[in-house]
Amino acid sequence: MSLSTLAISKGLEANGFTIPQSQILAETIVEAVESDNKNLVTKDYLKAELMELKMELKSDIAALETKMAGFETRVIQWMIGLQFSTIGLVVGLIYFLLRH
Repeated sequence: MSLSTLAISKGLEANGFTIPQSQILAETIVEAVESDNKNLVTKDYLKAELMELKMELKSDIAALETKMAGFETRVIQWMIGLQFSTIGLVVGLIYFLLRH
């Protein structure tokens, strides 16, 4: 958005401001608006940032899924080990009870 200091100045003069007052005020208004515009972002910028965040999120999710698969494998290994231990304990207990 472009503001015309001349148009603002003429409008101020038409409403009772002196020429120097209207010129200074018009320049101040334009400077303030232009400095505020420097801090604005565009839709394209926001879309790009959103896409970047989505990609990071997908990457993080993939890393978590990989870790979870590793944990699942370890849990299954522990469960199988515990089942064999339980079977060994039961067989040993049966053998002990049958011997006595």
